[in-house]
Amino acid sequence: MDFIEKIYTESEYYDSVRNTILYMMPGGINKFDLDDCISEVYKIALQKRNEVENHPLIQGWLVLTAKNVVKRYLRKKSIEKRMLLSMNAIITEPVDNYYECEKSYDEFLDFLRKSLKRSDYKLFTMKFVEKRSTTEIAEYIRIKPHSADSRITRLKNKIKKILEET
Repeated sequence: MDFIEKIYTESEYYDSVRNTILYMMPGGINKFDLDDCISEVYKIALQKRNEVENHPLIQGWLVLTAKNVVKRYLRKKSIEKRMLLSMNAIITEPVDNYYECEKSYDEFLDFLRKSLKRSDYKLFTMKFVEKRSTTEIAEYIRIKPHSADSRITRLKNKIKKILEET
């Protein structure tokens, strides 16, 4: 039996990974996200096969990896939530009205990336995804803070118009 198959099929390892993920999720997790997290753990194990095979505590390695996968998952969900709240602040109607087709967060960002000029999309990610301050943005693009505020306001109007046309 192949090593990766062994650590995936033996309930001792699989249950440890699954239970770690379930334990770390505040308020639970849906089955699809749980499966994605478990798959990610085993994908990392496959990528680092030599390290895992030679590790003295394979189960511990898998549990630690599961914890890191959950932390990344929660960070991504937190960014999604902040992003949607930011979008609610940008437009007058709730984002869900524009989001009825249930596009994922990544698809939404991809839609904006395709709809905006590169410089506008960069400004969007700095302000609404990375949550940078206007001063930081101004320093990054080498303009005065009030000019950065003006660009952000124009960007909000562009996004609102794009969303209304969709």
